[in-house]
Amino acid sequence: MKRRAAWVATYCPGSEWVFAKRDGSRYVAPHEGFRTACRRAFISDLRIHDLRHTAASWIVSEGVPLADVKEVLGHSTITMTENYAHLAPHRARDAVARLVSQSSHTEKPVRSIEQLVGRKKRS
Repeated sequence: MKRRAAWVATYCPGSEWVFAKRDGSRYVAPHEGFRTACRRAFISDLRIHDLRHTAASWIVSEGVPLADVKEVLGHSTITMTENYAHLAPHRARDAVARLVSQSSHTEKPVRSIEQLVGRKKRS
């Protein structure tokens, strides 16, 4: 990726694409070049879509909000993007930590939550 970025910066610096032609336009179907690269690297079971999935997984793991990942991937609905949500369990922990930091409660939140689960509402 660094070599591609350097190539684009040298030969078509105004392009917004990582995989750009010399005129700065994007490659629409890079399949042949991808197959050649895989063959040279002795990789037989990798598809371009695998790279898209890997990139999405890495983005979510870095804490990027799912709505932003949806836009990057071009999903029409958030439902498809939510398939990656399990890769960011820290987001739920962070949300609870923020709630605790804003709270005046002194008990640990997990103990408080466990005590409330299954209890009927007090009158």
